[in-house]
Amino acid sequence: MWVFYEAGLFLYLLICLPRLLWDNWKYRKYAGSIRQRLGRGAVPSFCKPIWIHGVSVGEINAASALLPFIQATHPDRALVITTTTKTGFEAAKRVFKDSHIFFLPLDFSWAIGIFVKRLKPALVILSEGELWPNLLRFVKRYGGKNVVINGKISKRSFRRYSSFPKVARRLFSLIDLWCVQRDSLPYFQHFVAKTSLIPIDNIKSAIPPPVITERQKALLYSCINTNNPVIVIASTHPDEEQLLLDLLSPLPLTIFLAPRHPQRVKAVAALLEKRGQFFLFSKMEKGDRASTVLVDVMGKLFLCYASASLAIVGGSFVPIGGHNILEPVQVGTPVLFGPYMEKQQEMQQKILKLGAGFQATKATVLDLCTSLLFTDSTKLIKARSNTHQFLKSAHKSAEATWNCIQGLL
Repeated sequence: MWVFYEAGLFLYLLICLPRLLWDNWKYRKYAGSIRQRLGRGAVPSFCKPIWIHGVSVGEINAASALLPFIQATHPDRALVITTTTKTGFEAAKRVFKDSHIFFLPLDFSWAIGIFVKRLKPALVILSEGELWPNLLRFVKRYGGKNVVINGKISKRSFRRYSSFPKVARRLFSLIDLWCVQRDSLPYFQHFVAKTSLIPIDNIKSAIPPPVITERQKALLYSCINTNNPVIVIASTHPDEEQLLLDLLSPLPLTIFLAPRHPQRVKAVAALLEKRGQFFLFSKMEKGDRASTVLVDVMGKLFLCYASASLAIVGGSFVPIGGHNILEPVQVGTPVLFGPYMEKQQEMQQKILKLGAGFQATKATVLDLCTSLLFTDSTKLIKARSNTHQFLKSAHKSAEATWNCIQGLL
């Protein structure tokens, strides 16, 4: 089975190679990380570390909710963090400051096997649904335990796994403990023994947000037009910026626009230039009175969220499946999102249930924003209050997750 897996992985790599080379040439996506991705980077010697892997920013941030509990219960144990993307690597450096951070090697036995052999982790914590068979096999071979947190299976993934149930069960058996999101529990029960399954709330709710000071917000306000309501449109995809800007154009708004992928900043800037004046976040100055700001720097989205009356999170008005709708709520800002939320169903349900956010369609987003920002602001005030209630219970889910995990150490 594993021979066929490696052959398929190699074929997939060959198919993707032209795109990978293009991305590296144009965007420098893999600059400085090739040796690590091939399992040839320098790895210090550790004594049975705890290893956390998150594919990108969202998964790294979610795993950071466990950090206070790991430090409190195992302060002397080394903590190793791996990620797949450049943005995930930068996020890991921010939130896991005293840890050892690497790019995850490719899942070929000759790459990931060497890496795992050097680490010999006591415990590997994987966030959500990224399962690399060779990684899991080598961790078990060298005496470690595998755990999945925030485990989830989409309907599409369930259909795919169901097409090869024996393969799925064998793969899933490499995980010692599954802490899964409640809405995915019925799917997991088809492949995983009940003794290894623990339904638990998504620990993303417990991620500590960065501290945003009143001074930071005041400085930002001095650069923008504060006569209009301030909103953020974030995590947008191609065609989604145009769509939302057109739909909201009748309203006098001050807008921070942050595309999902940083490499799209130039394309979005060209779009905004056709629509009229705009400012780059990196070049704003006091007194600019900017009404449209393109967020072209990393690490400023939380400041924008905290300074806004309402946040609109993209990937939800085009069929992407939604993105992180928790982040604005973490800093007390109500969130609005579209109908395509297949990847964020649990968080969507929690936020809507507690009244900390709103869902709209293309047909209703203008009327809803008009109501929230202009004609009935009491709805927005109540939603802002509800964001604080939402966060009060979040700490408990992370603590409960760690209490389940640490029994394996």
